[in-house]
Amino acid sequence: MANRSPHGPSTGRLLRTAAAAGLALAAGGPAMAQVPDGDEFSVKTAFVYNFAKFATWPPAAFAGPQAPLVLCTIGEVSFGMALSALQGKPVGERSLAVREATPANADACHLIVVGQPHAARFGDVAAALKGRPVLTISDADGFARRGGAIGLVIENSRVRFEVNPRTLDGTGVTLSSQLLRLARIVEGAS
Repeated sequence: MANRSPHGPSTGRLLRTAAAAGLALAAGGPAMAQVPDGDEFSVKTAFVYNFAKFATWPPAAFAGPQAPLVLCTIGEVSFGMALSALQGKPVGERSLAVREATPANADACHLIVVGQPHAARFGDVAAALKGRPVLTISDADGFARRGGAIGLVIENSRVRFEVNPRTLDGTGVTLSSQLLRLARIVEGAS
């Protein structure tokens, strides 16, 4: 589905979508969100925002207590423009900084949304991030099974997510048990 705005979702619509997804997570609701026509990118962006809110990084992952939580995109991310609406949004005591990255400088990121062509050959990116506290996310088919941490999938017009716990084990990043209960757990490369 195409995003109707070339600049991504409005900040107000994104915050409403993120709030709804966050309420579903907090209430133990289903690990999915209905995709209204033309709003797939807003829903995926809201999931990414909530993943940031329900994840914990080791303190050493940050330069200091006021350092931002860095969300990067690598490659051509289908909803990359929508992610720019997250710039400066609060996540706990930190704020999000949204940047573009390459596999070579991805170690400066805390969350990475991986697009093509890197999602298809994720092993190259995974090798560069081995042992780093980075949460990887993609909407590419089979991403979590190929070693990504979180894969966004569309099923019956709903966005769902898969988590690969083996991948998370090597990062030092933890996802809340509440979030993990809502995920489809998959096995795959780590």
